[in-house]
Amino acid sequence: MHSTAPPLRSPPSRWASSRAAALLLAAVGVGAYSNSFSVPFHYDDRVVILGEPAITGFRLAWSSRRFLGDLSFALCYRLFGDRPLGYHVVNLGIHLASALLVYALVRALFSAPSLERSRIAPHAPAVALAAGLLFVGHPVQTQAVTYVVQRYASLAALFFLAATLCYVRFRIATSRAWYVGFLAAALAAFWTKENAFVLPLVVLALELSLFNASAARRLLFLSPFVLALIVGAAALASSGVSFSRLDALTRVDTAMSRADYLLTQVRVVARYLQLLAVPIGQNLDHDVSLSTSIAEPRVIAALLLHLGLGGGAALAFARGRSADPAWRLVGVGIAWFYLSLLVESSIVPIVDVMYEHRVYLPSVGVFLAAAIVLALAVPPPRAAWRATVATAVAALTVATFSRNRVWRDDLALWTDAARKSPGKARPLMSVGVALFERGRVAEAAEAYRAALRADPSYLKASFNLGEALQALGDCRGAIPEYLRFASVHPRYPQTYRNLARCYEQLGDPTMARLFEERFARESAREGPLPPFYR
Repeated sequence: MHSTAPPLRSPPSRWASSRAAALLLAAVGVGAYSNSFSVPFHYDDRVVILGEPAITGFRLAWSSRRFLGDLSFALCYRLFGDRPLGYHVVNLGIHLASALLVYALVRALFSAPSLERSRIAPHAPAVALAAGLLFVGHPVQTQAVTYVVQRYASLAALFFLAATLCYVRFRIATSRAWYVGFLAAALAAFWTKENAFVLPLVVLALELSLFNASAARRLLFLSPFVLALIVGAAALASSGVSFSRLDALTRVDTAMSRADYLLTQVRVVARYLQLLAVPIGQNLDHDVSLSTSIAEPRVIAALLLHLGLGGGAALAFARGRSADPAWRLVGVGIAWFYLSLLVESSIVPIVDVMYEHRVYLPSVGVFLAAAIVLALAVPPPRAAWRATVATAVAALTVATFSRNRVWRDDLALWTDAARKSPGKARPLMSVGVALFERGRVAEAAEAYRAALRADPSYLKASFNLGEALQALGDCRGAIPEYLRFASVHPRYPQTYRNLARCYEQLGDPTMARLFEERFARESAREGPLPPFYR
């Protein structure tokens, strides 16, 4: 006897919901970044991508800690060369894919047995969509998306989210395929950017918050990371590395103390939270003074904020046991935010203490917590829920579109940064470079002077001021600037060529010949030049 019943299929509403969510996320993302495709390369884009022979020549090192990011740039260079459009399309594609993973991850979290009795569990797709929309439309993400070179941050986040989703799916379905996917995505994240190394901690937070298992079983799930840590520690110990070498390996281009960096990051992380809550004052180059004492009022205020959020996370976990279990996800979101900042905002000093692209991955935790709190306060699909989400997303999307206008050219970008960081030399000098390249040489010279007033030791501005004065015919003013620069950077050949030409113009052939000879010697030196960029 043959059945006339139609074949089994997934519920239409579920598929329709997923398709509609994907289309809406894509529409918001494309709308927010529609004016970014004409943005030129900026600052480190020219150095890391166009100026790196390993990328332009496709000679990548497998041992690089950012191999997959380098590979993506090398492939883009093969396809697009020095045309920014293709790079921006790829960056936006990564951002949209990450937003889809945020949506899929939040939906998957509600499939955990511990959340089945939540009153908002039936509306998990709506909550997940809200989190994804906040993520894709928020203007704080522009530095990780519109600034091409920060693909390292967005690509690492993509793999990080994929790994987390695979782990959650594995714990729900106990499928080996999901676990293999988890390990593969984790390896990809680790091979893209160092901030992904906190993935095991985030997974452990999810495991302890949402799933039940013995300690031995949990250790088994995370054993690949424990084994890698043991092997890495053993290899480091057997290598005989000195403490000074270890110290150098765990800092980036700075000698600042770890204590000062940590205290400063207490304030920086609070600033990240402010930008996520109210995205006002975005800046490519924030001017953040170092904090040297825990007694500083700004440090104390920031600490109180972090302690309050930590207490809020603990309270959320407690309410998850006694009230609606979805409160656990609020605690998870707060933990995600802080854990994913551990590499760049703790005791590993980095010369630039604050960059907005560093909050790209941590922001997922904030948007998860925000979507859950809103859903518990105004359960979907009420009109108030839809209106609140729609208003917030629309405002954020407009703000992102507006922020992308600042990236339209180097003069607009650096003028914005200099206005917001008037006491920092780098933005002021970069304004000068943009003016110089436009033929506005006298204005460029003034910008370089302003940079040197802000920081007399910022000698890149001295070299550039020398060039500007030389272009204006003031070689007597240019020579001291070149000599000042050469006293600290003696191996930069162009300094001596410029000095030789200045002395030629002043009618001093002896000094001109002397500096031409020095130019020839420095140009003939083997090995790479010390890093110096305009």
